[in-house]
Amino acid sequence: MGRGLRRIGADFPEPSGIVLDPSTATDADDEGNLKGLMDGLTAQYLESDAPNPSQQVLDEMLAGVTRVRVIDDGAALGEALGNDVLLASADPESLRGLGH
Repeated sequence: MGRGLRRIGADFPEPSGIVLDPSTATDADDEGNLKGLMDGLTAQYLESDAPNPSQQVLDEMLAGVTRVRVIDDGAALGEALGNDVLLASADPESLRGLGH
């Protein structure tokens, strides 16, 4: 893996008392000291050389959307981390506006 990302157990032991998902990736400095953890999907995204989506790709993706909800605090492993809803809409006109 590039950019300093390593799979758990590759260069250093799993942190004591912490059970990590097998897809968890770590970031270590040149001496092998643990600097951070991230879920495997985030690591995969950061490692990817794929181009960013074009406006056309985003428009096509949003074409089938019937409602949207934005929750504060992000997500990990497909689950929302927060409970505060920042935006919720099923209004077709508002949803069309997301593509622009």
